[in-house]
Amino acid sequence: MIKTADVIIVGAGSWGAATAYELARHGARVALLDRHAVASQTSPRAAGLAGTIRTTDLMTEVASRAATMLVEFEAATGQSLGIVRSGSLKLARTAEDVAILETDVERGRRHGLGTTLVEPAEVRRLNPLVQSDGLLAAMHVPTDIYFEPAQVAISLAVAAAAAGAVLLPETPVTGIRRQGGRVSGVDTERGPLSAESVVVAAGAWANEVLATGGIRVPLVPMRHQLFITEPLPEVRPDLPFIRIVDANVYVRPCWGGLLFGGYESEPLAMDGGRLTATFEMRDTPLDLGVLRGLVADVSSQLPILRNA
Repeated sequence: MIKTADVIIVGAGSWGAATAYELARHGARVALLDRHAVASQTSPRAAGLAGTIRTTDLMTEVASRAATMLVEFEAATGQSLGIVRSGSLKLARTAEDVAILETDVERGRRHGLGTTLVEPAEVRRLNPLVQSDGLLAAMHVPTDIYFEPAQVAISLAVAAAAAGAVLLPETPVTGIRRQGGRVSGVDTERGPLSAESVVVAAGAWANEVLATGGIRVPLVPMRHQLFITEPLPEVRPDLPFIRIVDANVYVRPCWGGLLFGGYESEPLAMDGGRLTATFEMRDTPLDLGVLRGLVADVSSQLPILRNA
């Protein structure tokens, strides 16, 4: 194993791999570490949506630039991210949400994203899986994309290695080293590694890593659930992905079927000893009743999910 680097990055998911790639291609000597395999935990379980319209102009610009960078990354490296230029539909079932969409449409137009407010009949033309029952309006964003999240993390790590980064999977960090009042590297189960800078990109495990150096940040990981159906003949990969505002759910084509997820009103907090340093995503306790409830809430608009 190498002994020194300019920057050590702990956590080889999408954020860690992206950081490693950018630093390495700008000339830094980078070591990318992970307790597990590269891109094996939360990253491949993400929804993979790149919606660009956010609640402020600044965040809309950031989200739009991020989507553009994903496309540019594919072109520059030849690494496939499984990008589909499907566009998106954001559905309103209440008058309050129609007002939100009207504001979002104007924001999207200011940023050149081609947003339009469409009637329920047009929604069904754009995505035949959607029924117009209970719909008042929708926002169409033709430039939105979705991607394969597992491929993003892996491709970024491969590109980082090609740019000179050293990948060190299966290398648990056992301590953060300090010297002269500053971080000087890490100890691992494979030996010490020195660096002037250490980036903790361990996501839900950040506090477990930081605790080895006596550090804690105000971060509480929360469980977020989704499911993927079996292949369905009605599904095409180019169908716009869907979000329903008041239900806080999303659905997109995935592997011939549909990926469906949503935000719980009372999500499970993965703290208080639930998430240890050796915890893996496969150990997450699931509650399918939550997802069934979300499906029931939107079954009038997405009847295909009732028996999927």
